[in-house]
This record gives sequence, structure tokens and C-alpha cells, in this order.
Amino acid sequence: MIELTSLLSKEVSYKSIEFLSPVISQESLAWLLFSQGAKKWKGSVNQLSATNLTVVWPGTNLGAFDMRAVRDPGTAWQSVTLVSPEKGLSVEFQPKGETVQIKLSAKSFAMPFGSSLNLADVSAEGTVSQSALTFNKLYGVIHNGILSGNAILAWMPAGALRESCI
Repeated sequence: MIELTSLLSKEVSYKSIEFLSPVISQESLAWLLFSQGAKKWKGSVNQLSATNLTVVWPGTNLGAFDMRAVRDPGTAWQSVTLVSPEKGLSVEFQPKGETVQIKLSAKSFAMPFGSSLNLADVSAEGTVSQSALTFNKLYGVIHNGILSGNAILAWMPAGALRESCI
């Protein structure tokens, strides 16, 4: 949907853009979450939505999501929400400075990276940056018990370890 005022302007302004079955890379998701390249965009978009969205992430199959991204006109993204109805998974991202706040809830969650650990009724809150995912609150049910705490998952850009060793 295009804003009516765009017909008389050099820059196109969209109320919303909807995608059907898009496939995006982890770099594209980073651009969306951290607004990388936003200054190169000529025009504005207030809302993006997608159904059956696939995020390509090396080493794991995340499944399909529905996505809704809301943007403050002329600024960064206000929120990005990914929902997987079949998995009972919902993840909401909200930019805050150099980091992005994250809220996750899931009926069932299989731990990634080869673990056989499965959690039920998971909820987590924290932040994600371009180098780490930090959960300040983490809660889940496992084997009729409760798992709670916090967690940090940090990473380096490809080649950073090699460069730091030289």
C-alpha cells in the first residue's frame, strides 16, 4: 500500500509491504533488527509483514514464521515479531540503542546445536547485540521440574579469531 502523498513526491512512502513465503538470510535479519543500511533506503515503510517466512541460519532449521515489523516513520524499527503458530513460538524484538531487547515464549523448545534437551512452557527476556545473546530471565519446565536462570551466547564474526591470532 502506497501513501497517497507519494504520487506527488520524489520519494515513495509505503503504509505497508506484505511478502508471501520469503526466504531471508541471517544477514538480512540483522539488517532488519539493527537497521543496517537504513540510510540508503529512499522512501519510508511503516509496516512489513510476511507469511511463511523462512530464516536461513547455518546448522539449524528454524521452521516457518509469520512476521510483523512496525517502524516509526523516518527512524529505526519500533518492533519486529516472529510467530510460529505450529510450534507455539513467539519472539519479539525491540531496538534499544546498540542492542535489541528480545522476549521469547514457546510451548515447547528444543535446545539448538545438537542438544537433546527439550523444554516446555519456555519464557525468556534479554538483549541481543551483533556479538552476543544475553537472557537475563530464562524459565522452562523440564522432566516435571523447573529450569530458571540466565544465559549468554557470544560469537565472533567469521575470521575474527584468525585475525586476533596473527
